[in-house]
Amino acid sequence: MKKLLVVAMCCMWVCAWSGGGHSENAAQDVGGRVAPKTGKPLVVFSIPGIASEDPDDVYWAEGVCMNGMIQVDALPQTRRSKQCTITTSADSNGSITPSGAVVVARGTSRTFAIAPDSCYHVANVLVDGDSVGAVSSYTFTNVTGSHTIAVSFAINQYTIIASVGCPATIEPSGAVTVPCGGSQTFRITAASNWYIADVLVDGVSVGPGFNKFTNVTANHTITVLCTQ
Repeated sequence: MKKLLVVAMCCMWVCAWSGGGHSENAAQDVGGRVAPKTGKPLVVFSIPGIASEDPDDVYWAEGVCMNGMIQVDALPQTRRSKQCTITTSADSNGSITPSGAVVVARGTSRTFAIAPDSCYHVANVLVDGDSVGAVSSYTFTNVTGSHTIAVSFAINQYTIIASVGCPATIEPSGAVTVPCGGSQTFRITAASNWYIADVLVDGVSVGPGFNKFTNVTANHTITVLCTQ
């Protein structure tokens, strides 16, 4: 089986490669690609006994172009990893699964499930620092490098519409925002010579003494009725 070696070189075109007892005159220029760290141009060689044809099995060596030949003192000892890492994070009001530093085989896909805690919702998801919206899952496809995914959550907010249907006041009034699980107390006062006859919550009578919502988990209305 033919093998692949990527050599970082100082010249763009060569006719042969030598080093470590091997030589081959089948150099192939890959036009414009550069080696990591060195920034030098790359040439791909087919050399038996060095690395497999698997595109993930690529070895790096730095060579010097001399007299039309790249000179390398020894065969390369390092290669590109076949694994990539996706690093996840989520704030304390929900979870992402799997979590932590997740190892993914190069060229494969990985899906992450995102779940808010009770009373919370997904606020935003950042993939490599860019927002992908308030999604409930995200899939990395054809992974070829490391990535990050970060999730933030926000508490649900509900609205209580407070109003009066007679000469009275209710405070606070109008649209009152309450966080999920929270409480809200209303102060109800009838006008002079009037009395609170009833309080309606979501259109249903709860009696004239009602004035407090507890453990709010939905939108509501509260309406005050009076009598003389």
